Amino acid sequence: MSKKGFGPGGQYKKTTWEGMDHDKRRRARYRYWYQQNKEERNAARRARYAEDQKHRSSILEAARSRRPEERKSKARGKFEDLVIENRDKVGNLDLTTARRGRKGHPRYAKLSNGWVGWVHSTRTLALMVGRRPCTIARWVDAGVLPGSTARFGRRYFFSKKFMQAVRRACKRLFYEDGNGSRDLLSQLIREELTRDGLSWLPPGSSEFDRVCPAQVGGSVGE
Repeated sequence: MSKKGFGPGGQYKKTTWEGMDHDKRRRARYRYWYQQNKEERNAARRARYAEDQKHRSSILEAARSRRPEERKSKARGKFEDLVIENRDKVGNLDLTTARRGRKGHPRYAKLSNGWVGWVHSTRTLALMVGRRPCTIARWVDAGVLPGSTARFGRRYFFSKKFMQAVRRACKRLFYEDGNGSRDLLSQLIREELTRDGLSWLPPGSSEFDRVCPAQVGGSVGE
């Protein structure tokens, strides 16, 4: 024990050192030892990694096995950040009142399956899932989104339940695949829409071409 203090290198006060349990003292000793020996230790590790093929393979395999969980962990935080960032904007959107002709505002729609209600712009959906409106449009064009609840001219519109289903799919994507694969997102979106029995209008089609998952089970709903 150093005359200057307690613990490795005498860097702790008596009360601090005595208040540490066995595990904390062990970590403190290791940190002190590492600081004193890190150059030699790291040089030895690099040499072993370069010379020992079996050791190198085991390290690479361990890193590969950790990567998916690490990606998922980072992606979960990323999704929450994206959504939280837009939460106030979504809260300020009026989802019940239409202003016909005004970009970004909801409109009233009547679908061929009999549903009547408010539908919302790509901007609203984008805010709900932490994306940009142009991304939502590209998702529709690329088939990531199978379609929209309704379309007015060249603009896509979505019911509240449709947007909630897409949000769940986006969250599942981040939790299940940190890479954010578009193919997987497409699959998850269809699963969520089908689970809720929500119909969609494929791009470039007419209202009479509407796809209704409820045809294979469940009830049509928006």
